[in-house]
Amino acid sequence: MCNVARERSGALDDPKTPYPQIHPKEAITVLFCLIDDAYTKLDPRGRRYESLKQLSDSEVITLALFQQLRGIESERSFLRDAERFFSHLFPGVVDLASSSFHRRLRKLRFFLEPLRRAIVAELAGDPETLLVDSTLLTVMHPRQVSHSAGYYGAAWVRWGSFSVYGVKLHLLCAANRVPLSYELTPANVAEVYLTEELLAVARLGDGLARNCSGTWATGAGT
Repeated sequence: MCNVARERSGALDDPKTPYPQIHPKEAITVLFCLIDDAYTKLDPRGRRYESLKQLSDSEVITLALFQQLRGIESERSFLRDAERFFSHLFPGVVDLASSSFHRRLRKLRFFLEPLRRAIVAELAGDPETLLVDSTLLTVMHPRQVSHSAGYYGAAWVRWGSFSVYGVKLHLLCAANRVPLSYELTPANVAEVYLTEELLAVARLGDGLARNCSGTWATGAGT
């Protein structure tokens, strides 16, 4: 089923073709196939009582990851769009309350990250360009820090004319916007020091990792 969807889109003819360029219906079909195969290996007992569920576990996880990849923050808005455009693929999404979907997702939350890591290479293809960036996340107001034990893993850092107490999220993405790996560090850690670690977690292959890290190291030293 996955091969059929990808062949129709031409993605198999060119391994560098990013999934977001194909039709969303074909993209979500490919995503479901990858998730379903990986989930069966990860949790062989996950199919129990599947006939009694409005959505299977694989369908819930597929929709959740598709929502993330599309960058839609509102769960209710996403489910409304899923019912409108994908109900023929996921009949159980019709009249599905966001609270019900959220409860199912909470029960499956421990499978989300292992499954994302299992399929990320397929989603990214063979990327020629990788993007690494970071963003500061404030965890406590400066006035609160002196009156508490602080926050584990947080640190002070200068941000313009201000001092920020928090952590920093570092993200490695393919050019097709598929997130490959991420790391949470104290706010005073620069992303250039995490390049090799992010590449190692992404498991893109030794040759590509060496090229990317070498390029970034050269750029950092100039």
